[in-house]
Amino acid sequence: MEAARQTWADGPHIRVVMAEAAGVRPDDFSATIGSLHRQSYPHWSVACVAESPATLVGEKAASARLRVVRSGAKALALWRDLEPDDIVLPIVAGDVIPAYGLAALAEFAASRPDETLFYGDEDSIDGTGRYLAPEFKPDWSPIFEQGRPYLGRAMYCRRSILGEHDQDGIVEWSSPEGFTSLFRVGKARIGHIRRLLLTKQRHNDRGPECPTRRSGPSAHPAMKAASPPVTIVVPTRDRADLLAEALSGIERTDYPAFDVLIVDNGSVEATTHALFEQAASRLPIEVMAAAGTFNFSGLCNRAADAAHGQILVFLNNDTRPLRSDWLEKLVRWAVRPDVGAVGAKLLYPGGRLQHGGVVLGLGGHAAHIESGADAASRGYLGGLTVPREVSAVTGACLAVEKKKFQAQGGFDSERFPVELSDIDLCLRLAARGCKTIFAADSVLMHRESATRGKARDLSVRYARERANFLARWKDALVDDPYFHPALSLKALQTSLDR
Repeated sequence: MEAARQTWADGPHIRVVMAEAAGVRPDDFSATIGSLHRQSYPHWSVACVAESPATLVGEKAASARLRVVRSGAKALALWRDLEPDDIVLPIVAGDVIPAYGLAALAEFAASRPDETLFYGDEDSIDGTGRYLAPEFKPDWSPIFEQGRPYLGRAMYCRRSILGEHDQDGIVEWSSPEGFTSLFRVGKARIGHIRRLLLTKQRHNDRGPECPTRRSGPSAHPAMKAASPPVTIVVPTRDRADLLAEALSGIERTDYPAFDVLIVDNGSVEATTHALFEQAASRLPIEVMAAAGTFNFSGLCNRAADAAHGQILVFLNNDTRPLRSDWLEKLVRWAVRPDVGAVGAKLLYPGGRLQHGGVVLGLGGHAAHIESGADAASRGYLGGLTVPREVSAVTGACLAVEKKKFQAQGGFDSERFPVELSDIDLCLRLAARGCKTIFAADSVLMHRESATRGKARDLSVRYARERANFLARWKDALVDDPYFHPALSLKALQTSLDR
């Protein structure tokens, strides 16, 4: 792809708009221009925006491809001469584009004629020449971008989308950070170039490029009229100590309209039945008798059929909500027409992370990314701090609209009676166009496998279900769109593949 080719004769022109940054040095301009002259792709030019262009742009940086515009120039003047399909690339003086960068951008744009905004991956380099802080981004994730803008500086667009919003050059160009103010990202068709396309000089950094937004997304219109009724489904068998803890957390929930459906899989201990009666005096609880061989998927399906709520929340009996607003944080996403399953942030009793979203292919099948991380960890690219799209979430705490759940036939109790039914459900919902959301602000404690323990036949049962999972989803496991292929599928903590 990086080699020069004849077919580039008609390729798009790429206009690099280079802005002066605070603390920029004269050599920074030369570094950026030098990286451009090393490009294999030939159709590019530079519009340099600077306060003192004569001082900052030396003779070595001068080129027939370069024109200098003083700060405060109207944005339209920087790309007025481009064709609609040509590309505008904002950059800060000192940023370096790898020799293949413009070729990768041009080839990607040619292969996606309907897309108008592109973004790539990026990293940084410090004063000693050490590369650091690689940002290998997920594919387009609008919910993640809303909570923590992750697109960063390696962002480019076709001239046509800028033309829609220039309005005779009213908008003034200031810096790449203001690039998105020239258009509405939500109206663009967006593509991710899975290549490292930009290296930032660390001395030019002015803090995080993608800060977390303090205000979360506003409630979806479906939630504004009323809080939809929720049925919390809790499968259990004895272990009254665990169930009591779960119910105590539910009791502190401040959501206005919910009931609890306990699916009793053959409890025999008197303390358990006493707990049922005691809890019913404090909570709207119904107990469904469902004796027989433990089949998590089957138990949940039976409960879903009997549930009164519009929203189903499947909750393990070894969990405990840690915040009173945990349920509202799940429901606000579950009611959205484009959302299927919603999962919570789960912590081990000691405070470390148990669940922060599932990555397909991790460990060979699917696993919880960042499991074991400190509770205060922000996660890679801040992914543990805000709601975001993921490929799947755990069934230990999973919210879904009843109509969506039943339209999929519920959990697959035949192929996945215990393990992987949650991942399978998320993928089937995704096949129907419904996103899966990790709700980072809904937090519960989870004593993983506390009820079932480590049964002797569990590995045998898991092997059977794993084979079924691979048979159905082997193509999906090849590439999780929300987990970059440069990242390792062998380590639970996000790290580079080696």
